[in-house]
Amino acid sequence: MKNILWLIGLILLVSCNKELAFEFKEIKNNPCNDGYNCAHVQIDVVFATNKGIVADSINAYFLNATKNLMYFDDEQPDTISTYEGLLKKFTKVYTQTKKELEVENFMPWEFTCQQSIYFQSDRFINLKLEHYLFTGGAHGYGAVQSMVVDAKTGKKLGFDKLFTDVEAVKNLAENKFRTQYEIPLGKSLNEYGFFFEKDKFCLPQNIFFSEDKVVLHYNQYEIAPYAFGPIEIILDQKEIHKYLTVNQFQN
Repeated sequence: MKNILWLIGLILLVSCNKELAFEFKEIKNNPCNDGYNCAHVQIDVVFATNKGIVADSINAYFLNATKNLMYFDDEQPDTISTYEGLLKKFTKVYTQTKKELEVENFMPWEFTCQQSIYFQSDRFINLKLEHYLFTGGAHGYGAVQSMVVDAKTGKKLGFDKLFTDVEAVKNLAENKFRTQYEIPLGKSLNEYGFFFEKDKFCLPQNIFFSEDKVVLHYNQYEIAPYAFGPIEIILDQKEIHKYLTVNQFQN
């Protein structure tokens, strides 16, 4: 009996070790007193603590995506391998720019970034990165990014790996989009204020999975002017499940 219990305990331990574990860390600089002549940075980091290609893939994606979102001068940011280094670099560029422009009350810059695990199953992991950047001008820019990775290999999964029929999903999404914005079939999408390339509907760059729906997310400027704001098309379980290569609704 003791041997059986020991074996069950060992199996559970091995199983638990295979599950991804995450640490969450807030990285930010100290705000200045008057709110001006500053660079405000806050990055909410998700870090996979396991050893292996899946954890490495997740950590590399979040770090590289954050690098690409932050403002840099001509110096290559590839030499920076930590979030603390990114914060220092952002502040350095701000200070150099303020000095070059010689403006007394130089507008503060701001960069905020929230990393998260949006959805996780035994087959795939949906990563989310939400950010806001302001480096002057009329307004800043905020957006979200999504990446779906294979839970066993860590490799990025494109639409062709997520859907059994990408064209059918695109048609389904377009019909919902037209209904959402009251655009009759056969009518030009761009005549209603959008700017799809060659006036043809396309799936967004970012897609989010959950237990009961799939969300197609278009960031500002992706298919419409800034005033439209972010645009989302929600495909519920009944509509989309037959086109999924991995049916997360069964997990």
